[in-house]
Amino acid sequence: MPNGTPANGNGKIDTPVPKVKHIFISNILEGAYKGYHGLTNQERSYWTLYDTVDSNRVLFYNGDDKLVITSAPILPAHFEYSKQLMGWKNVHNYYPRFPSPFICEDIMSQEKFRIRIEEVIRANPGINLIPYRSTPEFAEMVNYFRRKKLEFETPESMDSNNEFVNIYAHSKRGFRHLWNKAFPTGSSLQIDLPLGFITGNRDEAIEAAWWFAQQKKSFVIKYNRGIQGIGVLILYYSNLPDTKRAFVREMQDELRDKMWDEPSIIVEELIDIDKNNMGGSPSIEFFIDQSGRVHPTYAGEQVMADDRKTFRGIYINPEIIKNKHIKTAFKAGHLFGKELADLGYRGVFDVDLVVSKDNKLYAVESNLRRTGGTHVHEAAVELLGADYTSKYHVLIDDILLHDEARINYKKAMALLSDIYYKPEYKSGVLIANPDMLQVNILNILIVTHDAEEMKRLRGLIKRRFKQDMHSSNVVLFENKDGF
Repeated sequence: MPNGTPANGNGKIDTPVPKVKHIFISNILEGAYKGYHGLTNQERSYWTLYDTVDSNRVLFYNGDDKLVITSAPILPAHFEYSKQLMGWKNVHNYYPRFPSPFICEDIMSQEKFRIRIEEVIRANPGINLIPYRSTPEFAEMVNYFRRKKLEFETPESMDSNNEFVNIYAHSKRGFRHLWNKAFPTGSSLQIDLPLGFITGNRDEAIEAAWWFAQQKKSFVIKYNRGIQGIGVLILYYSNLPDTKRAFVREMQDELRDKMWDEPSIIVEELIDIDKNNMGGSPSIEFFIDQSGRVHPTYAGEQVMADDRKTFRGIYINPEIIKNKHIKTAFKAGHLFGKELADLGYRGVFDVDLVVSKDNKLYAVESNLRRTGGTHVHEAAVELLGADYTSKYHVLIDDILLHDEARINYKKAMALLSDIYYKPEYKSGVLIANPDMLQVNILNILIVTHDAEEMKRLRGLIKRRFKQDMHSSNVVLFENKDGF
C-alpha cells in the first residue's frame, strides 16, 4: 500500500511498523468539542467538521520521521506532494475507521487501531507522543500506555496530576489572574490588560456591561472557555439603550444561549485597535521544555475576519521582530511563561495582543496548546531555515468561498500552477490544507522575499478564485482584513 495512507483500523494492516521519532495526535476537535454544547445543531455541525479537517494541518508539524494521527485521512495527493516538496521519506498518516469527536478515545476503544499504535510505540522505544492540546482523554490514553509498560516521552505535556493547571490557565479567567500574578511589583514593561472584570454569572456580567456603558466605553463579553471567536460579543455603547431597564433586556437577549449559564464571564473594555500597526492584533508564541525553560519561537500579525474575533491566519515577517511592542511582549510573555512553568505547564503557548490607536500594547488572552501558527512556523523552518523570520515573509490565510461554491484540490492546484512554490526561488504559493475545501475554505501558505510581492500574490489569488467562481455563477467572499 502507498506510504502513509493505510492505517484506518479496519482490519489487518499489511505494511511494516514504521520506525519514527514522533507521533503527533491532532486532537483539535477533542479539545474544543465540549465548548460547542451551547451552540445550535447547525453551528455545532459546522464547527465539528471544521475542526476535523483543520486537524490535518498536523502534516506540517516538525520534520521527517513521524506518524500523524488524524480523525479523517489527509488527502493522499497532497500528502505525497508535501513529502516530496519537504524531502520527507518517512511520514505516515493513521486514522480511525469510526471517528468520533474524541480521537484519543477512538484509539482506546477501537482495538485493532489501538494495537497498531501500541506496535509503533513498542518498535520505537523513547518515541515522542505529542498532542495538539493536552486533554483529559489524552491523559487517560497516556496513563493506559504507561500501564502497558510502553516506553515513550511526552515532551509537550504536563504530568496528568497537574492537569488542573492546564484547564485553569487555558481559560479567560485563568489568563487574567496568572498574567497579573506573573509580573514583579513595580514592573516597567509597557503592556497592560484591558480594563475588565471576572464576573460570577450572567446577571453580574450584565451589571458590569452597564458600568462600561455608563462610562461611555464599548466592551467585550467573553465566555470563559470560548474558542474560534465563539462566545465573544463585541458591543458598542452608542448602539445600546441608555435606560437601564431596556439595556438589561437587550443584554439578556444577547446572553440567551446556554453557554452563558456557566459561571465566570469576562467583561472588558473594547480596545480601538490600529490596523496599520502589525494589523492591530499580533501574537507571540513560546515553548516550555521539560526542564521548565521558556523559549520564544516566533511572532506574527494575526489575520482576523471582519467580525474582529475569528482567526483567519498569521503573517510572519522581518518587521515584526524589530517592532518595539513585540520586544516588550516577548519580555512580558517570558515572565508569564515562567509562571506557567512553575505551576507545571509544559509545551507550546501563545499570547494574543492588540495595539490601540493611541499606540498602547495590551495582552488579551493566551492559548496553552499548539496554535494556528505553530505548523506554519515549523513548515517555514523546514523550507527556509531556522533564521527565516529575519529574511522571509510567510503568510497562512483562509480565503472563504461562497457557500454554494465547490472546488476540488485538482482545480485549485490548476488555478495556482504558475505561482506555486518553487524551492529554488524560495517563494510562491502552497495549498497548506486542501481538506479545508470541505468547509469552503481555501487554506493557502504564501512565501515571498518582501511585502510588495506578498500583497501582489495574495491579491492575484483572490482575483483568480473570484473569476473562477463567477464562471459558475457564484462569488468569492472578500477578506478585507490584513494588508
